[in-house]
Amino acid sequence: MTIFKSYTLYVFLSILFTLIKANSSPLILVSYFDGDEIDSTNCKVNQLIKATIIKPLECIRFQHQHEFSTLKYNENDHDDIIVETLYNDLDCKEYKEQVFHRLNYCNSSAHSFWGVENIQLSIINDIDIPINTIVHVSYKGECNGQFKNTFKRIDYQYTNYCSGSEYITTKSSCNSTAEIVHTYKGPSCSGTQYLDQVFPFVNDCTDINNNYLQFCNI
Repeated sequence: MTIFKSYTLYVFLSILFTLIKANSSPLILVSYFDGDEIDSTNCKVNQLIKATIIKPLECIRFQHQHEFSTLKYNENDHDDIIVETLYNDLDCKEYKEQVFHRLNYCNSSAHSFWGVENIQLSIINDIDIPINTIVHVSYKGECNGQFKNTFKRIDYQYTNYCSGSEYITTKSSCNSTAEIVHTYKGPSCSGTQYLDQVFPFVNDCTDINNNYLQFCNI
């Protein structure tokens, strides 16, 4: 009887440990830095522009404009690899190919409207959204703004980051209701400010599998 009780306890603890481990899977953090094609290894903290927190195996649009993919970190087999699986459909069912990303490796594979952004993938255990950011969240389930347990991806960009050319530059700020994009004539957002565009925040609940939320985190 004692042996049976010990075995039962062992099975229970094994199942409990498995459940805890499954519910505490590491998250994937994709960081974007101000970069250039000449120096693709420049991922300095003071040049961080924006970031994305991704839950593993969620079907999302990642870097590929017309393709959806899932990302997975296998800590048992590939300690330094993120596996991205690309699909031909919107539901991530029609397999296309796999792409491998090295953890904590800085490269210039991301291109923005204004130029090159250096990108770095890393692993985190908790959601930590920094202040002075504009946040965009895609989450599932009840549309109540409580996204930390049901999110698919969290994107945030830093306010007051200046981007553009030597002729036109922009930077963003935000308040409780909207993002404001300020446009300047001249470099470094130091020229004449001639345009402010206001983009009200969205709280969209039309699809229970893809609720959308925006807010200002200051």
